[in-house]
Amino acid sequence: MTIKYLVNYILRPEYWSNTGLYVTGDTMFFVYHTFMTDFHDFDGIRTEAKTWILSKKKLIVLCQKMSDLTAPECSHACKLPHSCCSAEYCDMAKQYAKEYWDIDLVPTDHPKLPFMGKNGCTVPPHLRPICTVHTCEVNSLGRKANDPGDKWTTKYFKLREQIDEQMFLCNK
Repeated sequence: MTIKYLVNYILRPEYWSNTGLYVTGDTMFFVYHTFMTDFHDFDGIRTEAKTWILSKKKLIVLCQKMSDLTAPECSHACKLPHSCCSAEYCDMAKQYAKEYWDIDLVPTDHPKLPFMGKNGCTVPPHLRPICTVHTCEVNSLGRKANDPGDKWTTKYFKLREQIDEQMFLCNK
């Protein structure tokens, strides 16, 4: 049993709370003592697992912040809301969720976009990183147009850098 498997097991959606912070001390204790007692280097594995879990928790929070920042751009600022969404990106999200989080995404009944619901994408932001960081203006201009003092753009790129760092820590 690998560390990735164990961490992904306890990071499944059924453990999520409304805030996305779902790994408690009790959960950690349970995982360590149930699954990791067979390992010889228990303390080293425990440290690695704890670091990994904290990195994944931080990634979830950062991706949610990015989604909160970019979603209004997609749904209100674009001339055609959600026009960049395509089935190919849904396929990428499905593959990413399975490969890095061991989560099988459940499709909606949308005729063209497997994960599009009435209020936008049904996939949590951390399971669709390409979509989460996308805005048309950043992709085409490298910044948000009509952004006084570049406040939005600066916030966007700081968050994006933090997400990149956490993704590196989680996926190495």
